[in-house]
Amino acid sequence: MAHYKLRQTGSRLQSDVDLTENLQNEFSESSTYPKDAIVIYDAKLWKCHTAVVAAGAWTGTTNWTQIHLENLGGADNPMRAVGDLIVGGSEGAPTRFPKGSSGQFLCMNDAGTNIEWKTIPLAHDAEF
Repeated sequence: MAHYKLRQTGSRLQSDVDLTENLQNEFSESSTYPKDAIVIYDAKLWKCHTAVVAAGAWTGTTNWTQIHLENLGGADNPMRAVGDLIVGGSEGAPTRFPKGSSGQFLCMNDAGTNIEWKTIPLAHDAEF
């Protein structure tokens, strides 16, 4: 499972929450949930702010606070156009890498330090 942290933004979250420790998967009416549990309900992530001590129907904001996906990792979305890729930039920061042109291939640069788009001549009968 990927290791993400949810970071406080305004009043949306009370503290950092580690998804790898607190994610409970889909909400279940037959389960109870401790404070800080994270579930998926109605295709959204929710954090339990008041423990659910009795199994039952979804209690909404009585016990749960929605986690807004823009808070995952605390990063802004660097994507700006169709076909953009996200790559690790300076110190691993998510960075936009624009799409290449028709016929280009994503390759490592000659120094072996970064990726780049290259046009590589192919034989007419080349197979992939």
